[in-house]
Amino acid sequence: MGDKNFEKFLSERLESCTLLDIFSREELQSLQDRAAMAFNVASIITYPDGSPVTQPSQFTHFCSCLMRDNKDGFRRCMNSESGLGRLHEDGPIISKCHSGGLMDAGASIIVNGKHLGNWLLGQVLTVPLTKEDHLHYMDIAKELGLDIGEVMSSVDKVPVISKDRFESIAFFIYHVANAFSSKGFNNYKQKLELEFQTKREKAFNNAVKSMREDLRRDPMTKLLNKVAVKTAVSKHLQDRPKLTSALMILDIDNFKKANDTLGHLCGDRIICDLASVLQSVFRTSDIVGRVGGDEFLVYLENALPETVEKRALQVCSAFSKIYEHNGRTFLASTSIGIFISSDEFRTFDSLYAKADQALYEAKSSGKNSFKIYAELDDLVPTAG
Repeated sequence: MGDKNFEKFLSERLESCTLLDIFSREELQSLQDRAAMAFNVASIITYPDGSPVTQPSQFTHFCSCLMRDNKDGFRRCMNSESGLGRLHEDGPIISKCHSGGLMDAGASIIVNGKHLGNWLLGQVLTVPLTKEDHLHYMDIAKELGLDIGEVMSSVDKVPVISKDRFESIAFFIYHVANAFSSKGFNNYKQKLELEFQTKREKAFNNAVKSMREDLRRDPMTKLLNKVAVKTAVSKHLQDRPKLTSALMILDIDNFKKANDTLGHLCGDRIICDLASVLQSVFRTSDIVGRVGGDEFLVYLENALPETVEKRALQVCSAFSKIYEHNGRTFLASTSIGIFISSDEFRTFDSLYAKADQALYEAKSSGKNSFKIYAELDDLVPTAG
């Protein structure tokens, strides 16, 4: 990709990857089984430390049921496999096993220069057994405490393959392992490229989403700003024309005095406190925003008049608080203007104009209260 970030990502992933990150266990098992059957050899794929990745294919009775089931025999088998499983980049390692003298081979599985596993094969004889060989296996049986008859019977069933043919099979497996690894690595790299691209696109989309959300929010209170409030309310009015809704406009009484008396930092704290009150009183489905200075707006959809009054009383009560700074005090309170809409008033501007008029009346009648604008009776005074 020519991308330094991707190259770093790829390097880090390869540093910790295992054989099963690049290949599925099923495809390794299938390839191993087919090769073992085609060449009539035992086979298994392991990690570099010798632990198995696949199930054994065509293991002989002598190796699987006698040697490996015996404590000392198993130790010999593991010592033999550790020698076959060491990293070797120039071809397969071919040698007699330490346990019973059968011929084995090991091909390193190398991916992008990293040793990820070994393909082991063998458990064959390259020449028919001689009398001396039989005596050798009888000694092994005695040494390990195995049944001599069972050992000799199982050894007689070990496949016999010429040395040249076994070496050809071992080199073929070595080349297959490396070609398969190369293909697997390319597929894995493509997978990582897609994963990296997907993560980058997700991060970009999240950043764009976050930026768009920031543009909708008031930096100080994190409430919706005026544009976002107007957009959200207008959409609600358009999408749900038959539902009754209410619009509240609030501001802080004598806020200029708070700034002059306590300073602008304390004034900012008062604004944030009112924002917190509004968030605690109203539902998450209500639209709450700061529309400028010390002015806030709340839109309630499908709310009964008595519910609207109850919420207004809660706000007035919760926000009645004394602030102190450098020996000076300020009693905070809020005034609220409310308009409950009808079919005739279904735009943001029409609701805002009526609620704003109600707010003016609340201010004129002594503040720290709310007023509800009623169409038929003009203004209905309601004390907070």
